[in-house]
Amino acid sequence: MKFIAKRRGKVNDTNYIQKSKIVHLLLLPVISIAVVFVLVYIGYNKEKKNREALYLDFYYQKALHISQNITGFTSQEMARQKVMELGNNDVVNPADEYLCIVDSASCLLAHTKYPESSGNNASSNAIIGHENYNVLLDVVQAKANFLGRYTSSRGESQIAAFVYIKEFNWLLGIHRSYRDLSKEVNADLKNYLITVILSLGILLPLSLILMFLVFKQIIKEKDVVEQNLKISEKKFREVIEMLPEVVYECDQTGKLTLVNQVAYSKFGYTLEEMNNGLSAFDMITEKERNFAKKKFEKSVKEEKGSSLEFTALRKDGSSFPAIIYSGPVFSADKLIGFRGVIVDISERKKYEEELKTRQAVLEGLVHERTKDLENKNADLLEKNDELEKYNTLFVGREFRIKELKEQLKELESKLKKLS
Repeated sequence: MKFIAKRRGKVNDTNYIQKSKIVHLLLLPVISIAVVFVLVYIGYNKEKKNREALYLDFYYQKALHISQNITGFTSQEMARQKVMELGNNDVVNPADEYLCIVDSASCLLAHTKYPESSGNNASSNAIIGHENYNVLLDVVQAKANFLGRYTSSRGESQIAAFVYIKEFNWLLGIHRSYRDLSKEVNADLKNYLITVILSLGILLPLSLILMFLVFKQIIKEKDVVEQNLKISEKKFREVIEMLPEVVYECDQTGKLTLVNQVAYSKFGYTLEEMNNGLSAFDMITEKERNFAKKKFEKSVKEEKGSSLEFTALRKDGSSFPAIIYSGPVFSADKLIGFRGVIVDISERKKYEEELKTRQAVLEGLVHERTKDLENKNADLLEKNDELEKYNTLFVGREFRIKELKEQLKELESKLKKLS
């Protein structure tokens, strides 16, 4: 059998399945690595938040401890000095922590890291991520304890624990730079990151080995599928070559991609001419071509088959009546063209014409016979009218004769009486 182009239906479906497996296989290590990195990122942020919460609680306990050491003081100055003494000694680590006192007007009374800032107003220092407080003044006015993040007067993001001291209407705070906290967490997480990297170093080779094994299996399956496809192709070719009618396949534009041997003998084209982009519409007379194209476009849009009776056009310009039955061809659930059968109905049309001719002759004979019978019937009616007329005259004569006989008898009776 002569093929215009390689059939694509099942072959494309198989290639699509194989490609899907390969893509999934390639995605496996990528997804695994991505998942690991996501988990690392989530773990890092979770650890950072946990560490922040631990430090806040730790600073809160420190602040409580200092506030308890000034219980009973009556002089604010003495209390301030005691707080600074404790803050500058072993309660606060001076390397990255510091202590401050804020009064009821949000003014700094003391600062262990920046002593020169005493007297500055800190009311507008922003509170970060708190649903009740926006600035430090809100905490002061609330006369409440506070644990969280805020921005210092120098614009530095910090974590802080403030404890409200009722005796003096103060806020006692212990702070630490958020940046310094992040550095510490990053340093502590080095071992964790090293473990993750080592895990990736183990997972990646395992993934590659798994990929190799799956690739090997895919290639094996592909060989089996291709062998089965070759057998299927051969059977398909044998079947369509056994058919006495034209079998074809075309793409979504109508370009022929496959025909059986009958098509060449029926339409007169060569394989080379078919390969040069011959369209199914070239085999339809120009008069019916536009209608056929519109019906084909509708079939493409609806992805449905159809049937059409048309006048087929041969290469030499001669034509013959035909009917086409077509159905859609899909690959990976996508329409790639149509497959169908073209049936030459010349004999049927010939018999139909003969039948029409015989019907016409028969109708003529019936008409003539009917006309003849009508004429004979008219003659019979005319003769019947004459018979009825004669019969009427005959009956009238009989009645007259009878009447005369009776009159004669009556006269004879009268004569007898006279004699």
